[in-house]
Amino acid sequence: MIDKNTKLLSICTSFRRPQQLPEMLKTYFETRGPNTEMFVYLHEDDPKLDEYKSFIDTYDVAYIIEKHRCMQEVLNHTCLERYPGIPYYQIITDDARYETKNWNYILLTEFENRYRDWE
Repeated sequence: MIDKNTKLLSICTSFRRPQQLPEMLKTYFETRGPNTEMFVYLHEDDPKLDEYKSFIDTYDVAYIIEKHRCMQEVLNHTCLERYPGIPYYQIITDDARYETKNWNYILLTEFENRYRDWE
């Protein structure tokens, strides 16, 4: 479940690479600050779905297993149908690694500063 105070939702879709996802999630949890959540989209037709199921519940992330969708469909489904109203969304891939401590604070600050400039 996504916390109602979430300001930034990181969205990751993973397919056929269960070995990559835990590494990304590890760096996510090691570097993020507050007000950021992770949502993982898994595909029900993934031949490695059982491998994902063996570990996904050990992480404090929201996830679903649904029909195969391309990235754009996953983003539309997540942002418009499942979790609308979150101020900011981020796309992350399972092979990315977070390195900067409090990266989300830096990103949110930049979003807020740019948004103010648009008004």
